[in-house]
Amino acid sequence: MRTITRRTWATLIGALTILAAAATAEAQTAPGVKQPVSLRFSWKFKGEYGPLFAALDKGYFAEEGLDVKLNEGAGVNPAFASLAKGEDQISWMPAASLMQAKSKDVNAKIIASYSTAAPVVLVSWPEKPIHTPKDMEGKRIAGAAGDAGTFFMPILCRKNNTDCSKIQLINLALGAQVQAFVGKQVDAIALYRTNDLPIVLSKYGNGFVLMDETKFGLVIPGGALIASNDVIAKDPAMLAKFVRATNRGMEFAKQNPLEAAKSMLKYWQASLSPEVVAEQIKAVVEGLPDYGGKPMGFTADGPAKEALENLKEAKMIETILPLSEYFTNDIVTRADSKTN
Repeated sequence: MRTITRRTWATLIGALTILAAAATAEAQTAPGVKQPVSLRFSWKFKGEYGPLFAALDKGYFAEEGLDVKLNEGAGVNPAFASLAKGEDQISWMPAASLMQAKSKDVNAKIIASYSTAAPVVLVSWPEKPIHTPKDMEGKRIAGAAGDAGTFFMPILCRKNNTDCSKIQLINLALGAQVQAFVGKQVDAIALYRTNDLPIVLSKYGNGFVLMDETKFGLVIPGGALIASNDVIAKDPAMLAKFVRATNRGMEFAKQNPLEAAKSMLKYWQASLSPEVVAEQIKAVVEGLPDYGGKPMGFTADGPAKEALENLKEAKMIETILPLSEYFTNDIVTRADSKTN
């Protein structure tokens, strides 16, 4: 009997590996066979994610040949870990979280950005109204560690000639802030238009004073699609398809926020009404950046630089890296040109 040498085995294994890779590639491009893609959100389901669920429900991902799974998250760190392990190919999280993580050598980038400034609103009572940052002086404001609305308050004060030492910041757990405000234990609370604000307004009415912190210089970028550098290098075609379908979902949600909410609620067993979820979705799509001819999802240098400077001033990062370390516009360009 002829003995198979070690070299022959190596040759056979190499050939089988090539054949397996070719078969996988062929399967992914074969008619009717869709490429599996997993996205991990950085937090629990909320209306902010509605446009992606609309893209899923309306078949936009499927039309791009993708079999997409949208997974609930439990924080940015687990989301980064899943990208590093290859368990998920894409994550949706605040762009600012990626900017912070780069200082810890996270091997990922923003591939599409949908918010130049997190939609944070300071909600106050009419009898103690806060219309401008200067009005915060002498007020008790609920906050929590790491919450954008209060963590960056010193920057808001500096940009608006406000004395932060005259503001009484009451640190409370996230779940306790709303109850403290409703019980008038504090004068104001920072809420997100994409999450808590529509819920609070639906429960307690519209008789509050709202100060949009983004209009007074709070530039902390919000929702963005993130991918590992490895996936960006190896499968830009898949990412471009995903972004193209997501952008269609954004356009659909902008025109039909209530229908987008109903699409999301097919996958999310929430106690919220479609109307409340639609308000959360509106906050996303009405705040989409427009850079005059640039594709949806484009990340501009100016807002990125300002955000990084704010993060550095808040001591959330020590140094600012070259912008190419934080984001790439190659994927959105591919998606816009339909070049895979």
